[in-house]
Amino acid sequence: GSYADFGIPATLLANFLRENGIIPEKCDLNSILFLLTPAEDMGKIRHLVAQINRFEKFIRDDAPLSIVLPSVYEANKERYRGYTIRQLCQEMHDMYKELNVKQLQKAMFRSEYFPQMVHKPDVATRKYFRGECDYLPLKEAVGRVAAEGALPYPPGIICVITGEIWTPHVVDYFLSLEEGINRFPGFAPEIQGVYLEDVNGRTTAHCYVLKD
Repeated sequence: GSYADFGIPATLLANFLRENGIIPEKCDLNSILFLLTPAEDMGKIRHLVAQINRFEKFIRDDAPLSIVLPSVYEANKERYRGYTIRQLCQEMHDMYKELNVKQLQKAMFRSEYFPQMVHKPDVATRKYFRGECDYLPLKEAVGRVAAEGALPYPPGIICVITGEIWTPHVVDYFLSLEEGINRFPGFAPEIQGVYLEDVNGRTTAHCYVLKD
């Protein structure tokens, strides 16, 4: 389906819960996962539900971001000064919509878009260890062979493995994460196999690819 006019990015709820002592298992663009073990008692479950209800009320009331996410706000006060929680939700949601991140994510895991494997992972890894690779901005990696596997979290699934070609869909997905990191400090996802560097004041993604 298409994007609604307003959405609540799951990373905002996840950060709110962490502020209040609850660690989600993982979150995606607009979904969040909790794992409950047999050892969990009703007290912990009620606490989780209460905090989600509290967050929902903050959304309804459009509470100041400094109240909802005080740690993020204090660490990035110049960026978020005067912001409300709905304002931040809207800006993040609009970016997802602008970059069509949902479609990029879907395309990465459809068989017709799977990256072509040029070298078996062990062969590519040996080339990498021997230094037979280039380090370049990710935006220049389309069509090049990955020297390392790359995994963004979310979604927590490897998108290109060592020896596969960087496809446009995979590159564009990582570039959408790069854009989010620059627009919304304090909400950077965990990324493996892609390196973030400051280039003229902008966080820029880089990667290792095998030499042609």
